[in-house]
Amino acid sequence: MHDMDVDDDGIIWDIEEEHLDEAEFLFSTRESLLESADYTLDELAEGPDRRLLAHVDALAVGGRAVAERLLLPTIEDAGAEPSMIAAATLALFIEADEHACARALAALERVSLESRDAIVRGLQLSERAGLDAWLIQGLQASCTNAAARIQALAGRRAPVGPWLLAFLDHEDLESMKAAAILARQNHAGALLGRLLGQRDYDDPDIGQSLLEAGLCHHVADAWEITTRRAFAPGPSAARREALTSTAQLGDARIHHRLLDLLDDPARRHDCLWALGFGGRPAAVDRAVELLGDEDHGALAAEVVCAIAGLSTDASEHWRAGPGSTVESDPPFEDEDLDASLVPSAEANLPIPEPDAIEAWWHRHRSNFDPSLRYLGGRLLSGPSLLAALGSVPMRRRLPLAFELEVRSAGTTSVNVHALAPTQRREIAQLPLPTNLGFQRGFAPSHQVQHR
Repeated sequence: MHDMDVDDDGIIWDIEEEHLDEAEFLFSTRESLLESADYTLDELAEGPDRRLLAHVDALAVGGRAVAERLLLPTIEDAGAEPSMIAAATLALFIEADEHACARALAALERVSLESRDAIVRGLQLSERAGLDAWLIQGLQASCTNAAARIQALAGRRAPVGPWLLAFLDHEDLESMKAAAILARQNHAGALLGRLLGQRDYDDPDIGQSLLEAGLCHHVADAWEITTRRAFAPGPSAARREALTSTAQLGDARIHHRLLDLLDDPARRHDCLWALGFGGRPAAVDRAVELLGDEDHGALAAEVVCAIAGLSTDASEHWRAGPGSTVESDPPFEDEDLDASLVPSAEANLPIPEPDAIEAWWHRHRSNFDPSLRYLGGRLLSGPSLLAALGSVPMRRRLPLAFELEVRSAGTTSVNVHALAPTQRREIAQLPLPTNLGFQRGFAPSHQVQHR
């Protein structure tokens, strides 16, 4: 047994390093679960996030000594794992002094892009009082690495001021995209709406983030461009997002057009994902027809769950549970050695039993009005959507939160990438959103047009 490294203040450094190692593992785990097909917010809260917070709190208790010897060197270490840097940043900003925090923020100016993104992620999750002001003050003093600071502010849902306007029209594309995300999350009044309305949404460099900001501020052109991208022929990197927004905000006529796209094999995957957020019983009818499809059956079954409320716990409806696979692994010589070893969320979807689910839907079909939208078997409304944010799989929460933002013109939002206790507190404190028109097609209220 080796001697422990203990300093004059009684800090056992082996234990502090173990806390950081555990925090790094849990940070990496919780980030991967944000796209999980079978993990819920409650499971995230009671598992990885609870344990992560215990370890970062233990690091913070060490005070200046731990900050100087362990946390700051990790943040500034070019060879450190990004999840280690993010965990160290989160721990540092719990209660470190202003000098240590300023040193960490200064690292944004000189570290690699990967390390910078890790620091930003740690800052986004921090609840340190005064952090927003520090980030904004740096923006006012210098535009170097402005994108990183604005990204941190956006992840924190920080309030904005007139300073944001310059970055919405900034020559640096990353700064503009980050500013658009922050603008989307803030109900900042007519000034932001007018500026967003002046953008050329047909510009391919404008980015999905600016388009989403336009939707949240009810810019008419943003909706027109979204529907155009959704139904445009040929491949598109933004098609999945456009289809999803169109399904959420479109009327019955739009939903019929989306159903027709299922006949196109090249669009079927993205369209099934989108239709699950459209909420129409007709989408369940079509999804049931695809349950036996080798490539799309699991995604089709997810549509049935998302709209009609089919449970994944009833074993008779599933051939294999989440994370299972029907096929065996390929021979070693045929294996793609460059492929990601982390399975996608959709690879973890349960495998449906087509006949059983079809029979279930046949028994329940009469409970659903074809002219209405549903979420998890309930009529889609503000209260039912807010309740769903606490119970649906993690990967489905971001689009649901986005529709809530758009329907409320940015006044009601939940930060679905925040730590679980923060999210729970946000959801509990939000007034139940009513009269937001979830059953109606989207009509931009301001009708702001670009010129």
